[in-house]
Amino acid sequence: RSRASARRAISGFGQAGPYRERPGYDQIVQGMSGLMWLTGTTESAPLRIGIPIGDLLAGYFCAMGILLALVERQRSGRGQHVTTSLLEAMVGSLSFQAAGYLNTGKVPPPVGNHHPQTAPMGVYRAQDGFLNLAVGNDDMYRRLCDVLGVPELGADPRFAKNLERVEHRQALDVVIVERLSTRTVAEWIDTLNAAGVACGPIYTLDEVFADPQVRQFGLVHEQTHDTFGPVKVVGLPVGLSRTPATVRTPAPPPGTHTREVLGRVGYPAAEIDALAQAGVIEVTK
Repeated sequence: RSRASARRAISGFGQAGPYRERPGYDQIVQGMSGLMWLTGTTESAPLRIGIPIGDLLAGYFCAMGILLALVERQRSGRGQHVTTSLLEAMVGSLSFQAAGYLNTGKVPPPVGNHHPQTAPMGVYRAQDGFLNLAVGNDDMYRRLCDVLGVPELGADPRFAKNLERVEHRQALDVVIVERLSTRTVAEWIDTLNAAGVACGPIYTLDEVFADPQVRQFGLVHEQTHDTFGPVKVVGLPVGLSRTPATVRTPAPPPGTHTREVLGRVGYPAAEIDALAQAGVIEVTK
């Protein structure tokens, strides 16, 4: 193979170590990374994130690694092997939760929909449903108190500063929930945003794709698939000013480009045929 190529490998648990031969699935690494524990509550079992977050993160990190290898190749002229795993990607994404544990030795408890270090920041029930509040600083908290009609809580020593609000979260939430119950989600979203208080609705997927801001992104593309006919897909969520991304073709069937890709990285045709005959790879044309 070309010494200047950047080859990559994604596995469940890495290329070395005691678990390297284990089958890896997103469900498994969500639990082993601690994410499910952090996502649950003290009343619930550990909770799985609703998308294959480990699969996605491993792909993103691998793409970043390939780009790093290509940049380095410009200096050295040499390629290298880029590896990551589902478990590495998940543990590497634990952010402040990992930093807190590593530097204090304290295992963070599950807090569900609440932010462990900021309050009020979480899910709250209004008159007709749920909304998210994300009160990120003391000034915003005082604006929230004014909008809720309880300005005196802005100066209450139990809640005036974020550390105190986190400590007395339950007492504060009682008041917030009582006030939010008087109006609908839509009414609160308009009123709170107008006052500069960060908030948002909690959508079902039909509501997501009907939202005017989401529609403005132009993320939904329709393609004609050889097997399934017309299909809609979500496009690239990144904007490029000179070369905007487009979805040109639907996903090909497995093996469509295997021969082409392996040929480009140096595999001779006879070796590709042998790999296909042995069932190592799938080649459809």
